[in-house]
Amino acid sequence: MGNDLFIIIAIGALIGLILFIFSKYIEMAKTYYKKKNHNPKAQTPQQKKDVPPSKTYCPLCDSALTPGINLFSKVYRPLSTQVEDEQHCTIQGCPFCYSKDGEKKKRRSCPVCGRTVPMTGSLVARMTMQKTGRRHVHIIGCTECHKKV
Repeated sequence: MGNDLFIIIAIGALIGLILFIFSKYIEMAKTYYKKKNHNPKAQTPQQKKDVPPSKTYCPLCDSALTPGINLFSKVYRPLSTQVEDEQHCTIQGCPFCYSKDGEKKKRRSCPVCGRTVPMTGSLVARMTMQKTGRRHVHIIGCTECHKKV
């Protein structure tokens, strides 16, 4: 009787040990495949194209601009492909804060001085080309705080 009890306890301990090792193996496999599947460098070019572009915002009214909604702006020289060339430009606003007929829309404020920009005013900026081919716009001020003397 004592011998049978020892065999039952040994078999139970062996089953418990096998279950413990199996659970650790499953846990290690989950972490391995989780790291393997979420590697950002492993994305194909098609997957990178499906990622939506980062949101841009109107510098006057801070409205989010989705793809297809553009700012009303003027560039005073043809855009150069050279990285070091600066071009003078003015930004009138987006469709949410600027209307050509003078209709009052959202509040327009200058990001430099904080004053309200009138509908006839605009932001004065410098535009350059980055090495990546994207345009970079540096806002100098509005027509109220950046008046020529």
